[in-house]
Amino acid sequence: MVMATRWPSKCHALRRPDTCDSGSSSAQSHAEQFFAVHRDNPSPEVRADACLVEVADSALHVQHQVAEKHRPLAEKILEGIPAGHRQETLQWLLQAFDVMHFNDSLVFDAALVLDRYYARGQADENPAAAQRILLASVCTALKTGSPVEMQLPLKQMVMHLGRDQVPFDEVLVAELNMLRKLKFHVGTPTARDFMEGMWARMEKDWASEPCWYLADFLLQLTIIDAPLYFKFPHAILASSCLTLALQSTRAPQLAYSSVLDDLALHFHDDVPPRQALLDCMQRVHQHWTDCLATEANTFVAHLCKKFSYPKRHWVSSYEPPAAFAGRLKVSVSSRMG
Repeated sequence: MVMATRWPSKCHALRRPDTCDSGSSSAQSHAEQFFAVHRDNPSPEVRADACLVEVADSALHVQHQVAEKHRPLAEKILEGIPAGHRQETLQWLLQAFDVMHFNDSLVFDAALVLDRYYARGQADENPAAAQRILLASVCTALKTGSPVEMQLPLKQMVMHLGRDQVPFDEVLVAELNMLRKLKFHVGTPTARDFMEGMWARMEKDWASEPCWYLADFLLQLTIIDAPLYFKFPHAILASSCLTLALQSTRAPQLAYSSVLDDLALHFHDDVPPRQALLDCMQRVHQHWTDCLATEANTFVAHLCKKFSYPKRHWVSSYEPPAAFAGRLKVSVSSRMG
């Protein structure tokens, strides 16, 4: 897994006041230790990552602040686009990006741009206009989101996704209008960015592919429920999906500690997220249970099929843990209490 955390601009000016200069790993946070191990790497490119030790903790906190600043309200989103239309749009993104073999992070990038756009007002109900907006969000995600190796130039890629039915110039006009409506604030951190960063730092000490794919499955499952997906900070939602996956794959205590330590860094001196984390886990667990019991939902059916293959360790066949709250509450309380 490659860490895809988006470090805020000017992060070189950020530093946690209580960081110790001694270089001792015992005085460093888990995030700082993640970068410190590269100090003696023979590769200059890899060794350069060690420079981030000085800003790691502060950058994570700023990443959380930026995400919170641009996190839309679910009720505003659903005023701009009905829940049914939003689910159809997300299903198209999921299926189209799977066919193109794009990184799953791009689904979250494009979806967040769309949700933020619709949260700013009622959109044109004209199907042609909706299609232009959708392709505009894809265009923006491909430019600003997670790096992707495209087999075709951007214009041909977007035209192909639109089945050559929407002129590229019209897509660019729609994209410019979208950017103006968002005041050109795009590329903001998504819940997937937080989860990838947490996993990369946890993977240094403990790794389990089934755990990662199950967490990814749960996070993608939550995106269709706007009131759930946007109720909690992205860092909380990402941690909840990871923690539930840890529980389902019987991970060691070390893995829980890594996630919880990382989560605390995002909030820094803000209100401790312990209760929010527990509430979010309960909501995600209930959503997971409800989705698996619903056969008619085409988005869920496609997602379950996507995660039913050996390369993703058949994680969609996992059953939600029947009694998870007690163990997790003790674990969370002991680390964050």
